[in-house]
Amino acid sequence: MTTQQARGRVRLEQGRKRVRAYLGGRLVADTTSPALVWENPHYPAYYLPRADVVAELVPIARTEHSPSRGDAVYFDVVVEGRTAPAAAWAYPQSPLEGLRELVHLDWDEMDRWLEEDEPVYVHPRS
Repeated sequence: MTTQQARGRVRLEQGRKRVRAYLGGRLVADTTSPALVWENPHYPAYYLPRADVVAELVPIARTEHSPSRGDAVYFDVVVEGRTAPAAAWAYPQSPLEGLRELVHLDWDEMDRWLEEDEPVYVHPRS
């Protein structure tokens, strides 16, 4: 991985592993270009290219502000009739340019995560 950007307590690195997320046994996202985002003191989190999310992202009224990442817009994640409310968010106007085209899927709302073909539990491997 190579460091792309850092702002305050946030660091973004481009990954090279294949990452997949599932909801109700259905594929939500499949990417070979995940980003790992660290915000001290938390574990790293995946942010995925929006183009690699195959589930429908339905915008909802919820927003939140992060001093380091900007304003988040939230989405319900819908795949084959199953909905995970407010299970995705993005920062389209982030001061971190590398975040603008990425979406974060709530780890706990997804049933299964894979790095390559290995199940991943609790948080991404760095």
